[in-house]
Amino acid sequence: MIDNNITEEILKKADIVDIISRYIQVTKKGRNHVALCPFHDDKNPSLMISREKQIFKCFVCGVGGNAFSFVERIEKIPFIDAIRKVASYVGYSDVRLNKSSLDKKVDEVKEKMYLAHQELTSFYQYNLSTKQGQVAKDYLESRHLDRDLQRKYSLGYAPEDGFQTIEYLIKKGFSYKTLEEAGIALHVENGYMDRNQGRVIFPIFDENNRPIAYSARRINEDENQPKYINSIDSTIFHKSDVLYNYARALDASIREKRVYVVEGFNDVYAFARAGLDSCVALMGTAFSEKHVNLLRALKAEIVLCFDPDEAGKKAMIRASDILDKTHIEYVMKNFPRDETRDLDEYLNDEGKDKFLAYINDVCDKFTFLLYMYEGGSALKTMKDKKRFINIFLEKLAALDEGIEKDDIILKLARITGFEVEAIKRAVIAYNRQSEKKEVLIDSVPTFQRKEQIKRYSRLKRAERSILYYMLNEMKAVDFFEKNVSFFIDDIYRNIANLVIAYAKEHGNINSEDIISMLSLGEHANKDELVKTICDLDLDETLKMIPYSEEAMKEYLKVIQEEKKKLSERDFLSRSLQGKPTEEKARIIKDYTAERDRHK
Repeated sequence: MIDNNITEEILKKADIVDIISRYIQVTKKGRNHVALCPFHDDKNPSLMISREKQIFKCFVCGVGGNAFSFVERIEKIPFIDAIRKVASYVGYSDVRLNKSSLDKKVDEVKEKMYLAHQELTSFYQYNLSTKQGQVAKDYLESRHLDRDLQRKYSLGYAPEDGFQTIEYLIKKGFSYKTLEEAGIALHVENGYMDRNQGRVIFPIFDENNRPIAYSARRINEDENQPKYINSIDSTIFHKSDVLYNYARALDASIREKRVYVVEGFNDVYAFARAGLDSCVALMGTAFSEKHVNLLRALKAEIVLCFDPDEAGKKAMIRASDILDKTHIEYVMKNFPRDETRDLDEYLNDEGKDKFLAYINDVCDKFTFLLYMYEGGSALKTMKDKKRFINIFLEKLAALDEGIEKDDIILKLARITGFEVEAIKRAVIAYNRQSEKKEVLIDSVPTFQRKEQIKRYSRLKRAERSILYYMLNEMKAVDFFEKNVSFFIDDIYRNIANLVIAYAKEHGNINSEDIISMLSLGEHANKDELVKTICDLDLDETLKMIPYSEEAMKEYLKVIQEEKKKLSERDFLSRSLQGKPTEEKARIIKDYTAERDRHK
């Protein structure tokens, strides 16, 4: 367990707006910030981020918490790892961050895998320089990968004798178990062998520039073998989560202000030969939200630059659809209609200068789509055609009447077969709908808070108000202990007990820190507790009535009236829930005395 003092210190340094901005686009709105919620399919910004409170809350799906909670959810990592991640973002270091014995055990397993890959990568590199590795070197040089590029990307060769490679690693102190779990050793009938034997090796590195996997290419003529063999997923490698060349692109994208997303590592090498390192590759996987998060951290304009064939162009469109949801700026490579060459082929044929001009001939998504489908790519169904028109409606609605707008509408009509007037009517309808949406958004103060707009019962409203005061005012905690004692609502009662315990230990109230304690603890309903705390902290209606003892007394009166409506047994049962033994004894004693007075 990480010390609570450490989490407090990290949170003091962390700004939740800055932390969340590392992952999604955030916009200032009034005192707070808003964003599209990444935890559900959000169409209108429903995530509110409070710099004042240092918490976030989605008013649609209900997810909320502090900076740690956000990183935990969006990275899909343990809460302790999220604390460490936020600490690294704010430049905080402390040896106590490594004290978890369970985590230490996991880290030891990972560390052995990292070391095994590091040792094996060096071994492969050495073998490329041997007589046996000459065939691999010849292949690389035939692909215009000279010795400098071979060293730069740690390219290598796996010896034909796969048993020899595994025995080399065993002698270096690695176990068969580690090598098998890391995806290096393949168990066969007579032992363990290197699954990459006899192939050219392309190491894959993580964002910290550590080798974690390999892509191995066949160099013999045996058509019965696959051309490429890729490492299996392991504790340290998930193919769909990795972008090839990412660690190098981290630095290069700052200089070049752009990052090019390509399909494979041969494309990355083409960029390197042209003097550009700000290039990452998908390695045959589909573009995903995980890739979006990695690219966002580069703080650079994204250029989608897949292969110029039909499959590559459609993959670019799918990637652009994902990027559209995140509001990250991007452009798309504008391919000439008759171009079919891969990037490395284009570089080989045309040279560096033309290559640089070629990759920087970019356009927006609308131009890309128009050009692609005007060139003959088929829209097969009516559904496809309607969807295609809808993609352009926003752009058309924003254009003034004139040549450009008429030209786009004419091209859309030609591509889809719809009449020009029908498309113009669709634009007018979109404009009207858009205006109504704008009015609807502006008519709701600050935010569309579905959670806040809903009606609460008289009792719940009273308990909710007192609990809000308790999260913001020490006097309210004292008042609660002396006069209220417990809430009827289970969630509110649990939060009140947590607030009281925190106040006694710290002498103040800090809801952000309480959220961290909850997340680190073993509370069965901690997610619901965190969501409720965030909901209370961000409820504008509760802020309208400032704290006063008179207000507390009014709410207390409501609670007391409602308590009388409960049966005695139910009342006592609820009173005792969540209380320590001494407190239970006091409540039972008071209850008995009160009952005896009325006999």
